[in-house]
Amino acid sequence: MRSLLEKVRHWLFKPRLSRSSEPETQSFPSFESNEEIRSVRHGTVTVVNNQLIVSDPDDEGSFAIIVIPDDPRLTVVIDGQKCVGEVVVHENQHIEVSLAKSLPSIQFSTKVTKDNMEVIGRIDVKPGEEHRLRDMHGAHRAVLEIETIDLRPDPLGTGEIVARLESAGYVGVLDPTGVETIAQAKDTTECIVLRGTPPVPGRAARYRRVELPKVHDPLQRQMPITSIGLGTTVAVLEPEIPGTPGRDVFGREIPCSVHRSLPTLGQGVIEVNDRLVAVRSGRLLFTKNRIDVIPELVIDHDLSSKDGKVEFDGDVVVLGSVLDGSYIKAMGTVRVNGGVFHSTVLGERGVSVQDAIVGSQIVAGASKLVYTRIYEMLKKGIVEYEKFQAEFQELLGHARQRIDQGTHLGLLADALLTTRHPDLERFLQSFCNETDGVLNADDRYRQIVREIRSKWFGIGRTNITEQHVMALHHMLVDYIFHIESMKHTETATVKAASITSSSVRASGSIVVTGPGTYASSLEAGNSIVIRGSMRGGFLVAQNLIDIEEMGTPFGIESSAKVDNPSGRIRIRLRHPNTVLQVGHTRDRNLAVEYNTVLWEERNEDPNTARGQFA
Repeated sequence: MRSLLEKVRHWLFKPRLSRSSEPETQSFPSFESNEEIRSVRHGTVTVVNNQLIVSDPDDEGSFAIIVIPDDPRLTVVIDGQKCVGEVVVHENQHIEVSLAKSLPSIQFSTKVTKDNMEVIGRIDVKPGEEHRLRDMHGAHRAVLEIETIDLRPDPLGTGEIVARLESAGYVGVLDPTGVETIAQAKDTTECIVLRGTPPVPGRAARYRRVELPKVHDPLQRQMPITSIGLGTTVAVLEPEIPGTPGRDVFGREIPCSVHRSLPTLGQGVIEVNDRLVAVRSGRLLFTKNRIDVIPELVIDHDLSSKDGKVEFDGDVVVLGSVLDGSYIKAMGTVRVNGGVFHSTVLGERGVSVQDAIVGSQIVAGASKLVYTRIYEMLKKGIVEYEKFQAEFQELLGHARQRIDQGTHLGLLADALLTTRHPDLERFLQSFCNETDGVLNADDRYRQIVREIRSKWFGIGRTNITEQHVMALHHMLVDYIFHIESMKHTETATVKAASITSSSVRASGSIVVTGPGTYASSLEAGNSIVIRGSMRGGFLVAQNLIDIEEMGTPFGIESSAKVDNPSGRIRIRLRHPNTVLQVGHTRDRNLAVEYNTVLWEERNEDPNTARGQFA
């Protein structure tokens, strides 16, 4: 400190301003002093490794301040008291800093697919967090800031994954890529780690069809041969290659698939040293269910009534036409290169006529279309007949013990039919009254009808013997087997250029490729397609009728019906006075229509629904 004497001396000898001169800038002499000028030192806070280091100020400085955020991750305790917000601190205080920490976790789990053939491994990783205070040095007002560091768990490693799969009891083939992906995963990951062993199916025994030589037409065009000769090798047997069973991921055996059995062999082929050989000439039938050589009858001239009835267990080919009064019945197909005139043609697997059908009866697929009703009637009738036969034999045994047996044995059948078996009597009557033209042309059917009418109706019924009862039973059972032998799964089609004044029925479809139909009745189990005109007559199909032109401008009535309510009738040109019906929907037009499409309208009263047109 300066002495009082020095202060007085400074006051007395300080310079004065001249009154006559302009004011000059006042200058002050510097005083020399032995005392140095010192700065003020304030308190500070240093943060290092989550530790707070506090330094106090000098006598003139201020103490340090820390700002503690209200954060659940941070806890600051000063002298045993938890603090939040701004706090003045000094060196003598005990400061404790605590920071929250969550450890990472890693978990391995598995699941098996529905077919038990794959194990899917899953790594669920939950990261951890480590919190620390941001470092700072010598801050007078220290705001504590929290830094967060993500913690990741160490991968499990390939050995750990394999060990866990084995301990779970899984067996199979490890997927190297999947195992490595799971083993090194640091984030949640899912992939296939193990697979079961699938079965090796092998190959079923089969008949490999032999390529037959080609024949050439006059224009030198190749086409498949139509028939084969006796002794021709038609197929070679390739033996079965057995498969290998598999195992799922639990070690359970998975059997190989059951191989389909070989096709049924018909009477036209035999197996010789792993080869199928034709034992007759004919057409080769080679499907997944049946292999056979179907005999083929080729008629190289026009067929007439002079040739008699043609009944053949195979295909019939007529290179000419079928003339008036002819009859053809084939278990296969009937192909006519010309036309059919005033004749009857039955083809179990189809009828194809290159030219016109006139005044004839054509049936394709008779076993399905014609014989179905009588087949069902026969099966029920046989049941009733066998009940009658059992009672007849029982009464016959009792009657033979009587003295006057000769006068009563012939009346037993009549008494039983009248009193005990009226249903059998009705069956016999219905069987004889069948008026279908095809059945009338069936010799077996006519023979049974003659037997019933001569022995079981009228006066002959009073003299039926045991031999008569057994003979009729044999004939009925034989006829059922005959109908069953004609049944097959395929539907039959009729194709012709035109149809006039004829009845045509097909279990499948009817296709008219030429001018059309005239005053004819057509019935099809599937569809009827007429590329030309339909003038007069009646059409019935199950699903579809498609006609280019229907009716005539003069209003000749023509009718078409589709039984299936979901079916359709399509007509390009529809003349007046034509009747259409789909399901219960019926429509008659009075004017010309173009591009008519009729189907049954849904959710309406069938008695009032008119249908829909497009």
